[in-house]
Amino acid sequence: MLTARDLSYVVDGRALLRGISVDIGPGTVHAVLGPNGAGKTTLLRLLSGELPPHSGTITYAGRPLQAWSPQQLARLRAVLPQREQLGFAFTVEEVVALGRLPCPRHRIERETEIIAEAMKISGISHLRTRRYPTLSGGERARVHLARVLAQIWEPVELGPRALMLDEPTANLDLAYQHHCLRLARRFAAQGVAVLLVLHDPNLVLAYADTATLLCCGEVIAQGAPAEILTAARLTQVYGVPIDVMHDGARPWIRVAVDRIGPP
Repeated sequence: MLTARDLSYVVDGRALLRGISVDIGPGTVHAVLGPNGAGKTTLLRLLSGELPPHSGTITYAGRPLQAWSPQQLARLRAVLPQREQLGFAFTVEEVVALGRLPCPRHRIERETEIIAEAMKISGISHLRTRRYPTLSGGERARVHLARVLAQIWEPVELGPRALMLDEPTANLDLAYQHHCLRLARRFAAQGVAVLLVLHDPNLVLAYADTATLLCCGEVIAQGAPAEILTAARLTQVYGVPIDVMHDGARPWIRVAVDRIGPP
């Protein structure tokens, strides 16, 4: 559904991405991970249409990404960036309602219902009347998650939907990290293509169907997380000794703190 071939992106003569190809199908969760500066956010911004690639192609539902108008893309895919700048004293309910602006309009009762349901599944119904600037960082993150979910709440005739989340777990406690990613899987089960930028390989192993491991703007490995996230590969990419443990239903990653040398 969302396909990129040989993407490159250059800033001030420096290639932030080189020869990146990726396929994200409907109903699947694809995670992008890698160290700081690997190009993860840049890749998401290219795939969402925010940035144009310097070379390569991107297609969405079989059409070149640039053939879709901004309004059409806003109806098809929702994007949660790393940081949201919102300085107005909107209530939480008003912020979530912003996600409905590009959508085909229903009766006010139905719109109110969608907004309420998006707040409910995001665990922020009790914050409905709170002013956004008074919220903690984690609460703000959950409000914006509800907003993007409200944006793609229903199927549209234009084509399949996509959800793109850039480090959605960054400001969340352990419980809400998993709550957020379970919501991503819930929407994938409805046929939505989900793209996640994550730092924690254990979350990738737990929630992603496929993954892309980036380093220095290049693809190191792609495929099923349990197959590509090997101890040798992760140790090489992150520069710390990493063990892959196999004492449960799925492998899990452990940083070998006792083998890390002095700074």
